[in-house]
Amino acid sequence: MANEKKAIDMDQTVTLTAGDLLQLFAKIQQDNAKAGEAQAKVLAEAFAESRKPYVDPGQEENLRNARKQMRAQQLNQLRNAKLQQRNCEHEQGQTGDERNGKSAFHFLKLPTGEWIGVCSYCRKIISSTDPRDQKFFLKKSGRPAESGQFPLMDPIEAQLARRSPDERALVLKARQEAPKPIVLDEDEVLV
Repeated sequence: MANEKKAIDMDQTVTLTAGDLLQLFAKIQQDNAKAGEAQAKVLAEAFAESRKPYVDPGQEENLRNARKQMRAQQLNQLRNAKLQQRNCEHEQGQTGDERNGKSAFHFLKLPTGEWIGVCSYCRKIISSTDPRDQKFFLKKSGRPAESGQFPLMDPIEAQLARRSPDERALVLKARQEAPKPIVLDEDEVLV
């Protein structure tokens, strides 16, 4: 019968010392402080939550759909640009009756020694460092623009530095397969 609870006599007198009373008072203050902190934390969270603007779930769904459609449009634009570049003849007068067999590329010589060309019809960019683009340099017409020129320790590495690793690997592979130089001017030879 050790598990039996003792009955408390409510009429019994209790004596407390001043020290016991101070300890009881300190304990009550600590409990009240903890309860106040918890209550303040709940109030602060509720206040922060109340400051957030209401967003309709339907509006969030509309934004998600709009972003999805925007991505699809951008992908379609990129696909169309690539298709246009594949079908473009890169020749002056291709949109009218004034074909003259000259290139539609506008050329620029970069400080690295690399020549790039931009087609005026499809915005295709070609490079003298890519042997796959060398056929376009054969029809070169007009005077190319030049940016500031300066000597480089390794011009080939500088020319390939602007390309992604995949493009760099393709260009290097193409160079090994077809190392024929192209002559742009009497004094300019593309490697």
